[in-house]
Amino acid sequence: MDRPAPAVEDPALATEDLTTLLAAADAPPIVDPEQWRPGAHADLTPHERVRLGRYGKLLVWHTTGDRASAEDPFVFDFTPQQGPVRDFAAVGKNIAATRMYYDFADGASGTIAVVGLVEDAHIASVVLRRDGMPDLAARITGGTFLIAGPDLTYLPERGPATAVLVARDHSGNVREELPYQEQD
Repeated sequence: MDRPAPAVEDPALATEDLTTLLAAADAPPIVDPEQWRPGAHADLTPHERVRLGRYGKLLVWHTTGDRASAEDPFVFDFTPQQGPVRDFAAVGKNIAATRMYYDFADGASGTIAVVGLVEDAHIASVVLRRDGMPDLAARITGGTFLIAGPDLTYLPERGPATAVLVARDHSGNVREELPYQEQD
């Protein structure tokens, strides 16, 4: 019995959607909209979805669902800069990461997801390694990655580095280990 094939998202349409979203966001000017690449996406909760995109060192995330955010879409700039924004970033040679919050069910506190950029085409996997807890694997698409899970909000406190992002190539060799920092 023939079954319909799953819908495939048109990359041109996804790029157009990102460009439209960013036009309304507090983001740097879009010089060349064709350079935006759609990235990883996932259902974060039964009622909330996130989609990532990238333009060079810029990472954008757009959430859809029951609760609209005043900061949506959000653009994070991984280029070298000073200021408090760096407290939320871990930048390495092959990957760069920050965190996003979602699932504000009570309006006060959310759940954390790790989002970032993959800078090396040889990177095949990224995991968040945590002592005494299972590794969490990332979804990697279009030079972006996303790690979401309810247990990320309560990482064990053990010094400034509570977890490590591990990037591996197609052969399973570690290309980079990047401390993921939880700032107080």
